[in-house]
Amino acid sequence: MPRQRFQRPDVRKMGTGRKQQWGCDYFVYVAEPSGKEKRVHKVARFGLCAKTKRQAAQEACDRFMLPVNSGAAFADASMTLAQWWEQVFKPVRGGRWARNTRIGYACTWRKHIEPHMGAVRLADINKLTIDRLLLKLADSGLGEQMVQRVCVMLHAMFEEAVDNDVLAKNPARKVELPKCKPPEETRSMTADEVWRLWNSTEGQDYLLFRVLVLCGARPNEAFALKRDDFMGAVLRIDQSGMHGAFESTKNKKTRYAPIPASLKAEIEEWFAGRPDSPDALMFTAPRGGMIAHDGRGRVILERAQAAAGIPDLTFRMCRTTFATLFNGDMKDAQDILGHHSAAFTLEHYRKPVSERAAAAIEEMDRRLGRVIEIPLRKGA
Repeated sequence: MPRQRFQRPDVRKMGTGRKQQWGCDYFVYVAEPSGKEKRVHKVARFGLCAKTKRQAAQEACDRFMLPVNSGAAFADASMTLAQWWEQVFKPVRGGRWARNTRIGYACTWRKHIEPHMGAVRLADINKLTIDRLLLKLADSGLGEQMVQRVCVMLHAMFEEAVDNDVLAKNPARKVELPKCKPPEETRSMTADEVWRLWNSTEGQDYLLFRVLVLCGARPNEAFALKRDDFMGAVLRIDQSGMHGAFESTKNKKTRYAPIPASLKAEIEEWFAGRPDSPDALMFTAPRGGMIAHDGRGRVILERAQAAAGIPDLTFRMCRTTFATLFNGDMKDAQDILGHHSAAFTLEHYRKPVSERAAAAIEEMDRRLGRVIEIPLRKGA
């Protein structure tokens, strides 16, 4: 039985230039067939020096050494992918993931990777193995975004194995995504549908859909709104909700959404009957506390679908409706929605509207009409 000796190596800089990484040296003790013990030198890496502070790298190193010091099997190519995920990859990389990323990765691993490849040894995984998995997921109807996430996760897991000298090369390095089911575009509501939605809801539901449509907020951002986020002429959007807890917004930025006078008056009236604390939530679950997207949020949505007669209504549709019906400058729409560029807003959120297109053509004709003053000549 190989001995286990406690080790707490200090991280050091490895490599040169922009690719310099934090890493550490450690040893594992292997029992040879003859019965003798062999000490094997290993190297682990914990991120680029330019992007990771020494303290964070040291903390990742300490987490990485836990299974080594506990007597668990050291990392080598005989480990299964599930062992690599639990004992090495998640402890090392997980400390740098945001909460939403951790939840998303854990769900993707549990549903789409572990059932197919969890029991396979690292040494037995090659490019063909990964290609087959991605094809199987695509054939099952999984969307391109999820298949892409599986590919990204596998690439990162095997890259970590290469960095730690467990594998000679990354089998996911040249993998290409198969043809997947095209993503379903979220349509925009018409002006009539928006009117029906507002006219058929009441109380908190009514105010929520007013905020979602007029401010372009994501549902979890709306659920996290507090009294002090109401700043008179604007709503401050600086937090989001996740499983009842406050999180940062998607891009970790604060933005301000202008609101019309009618919504301002409605919010003032709403807060008049609620607690005076600046931390008081604008929207609450029946027993108090934050509304959960997949809990009470689902009830609110289904109730609105039935009341307004819009069976395909989603919270995202409200955001798309804002981008589509907003007739101001696209740069302003981008800032309100919190997108990284106006081009992204135009491509993914703003849907064509026949009435708007017709009005634009009429307006262009009026402008050109002042230039072309002579009548058309017949037969010219």
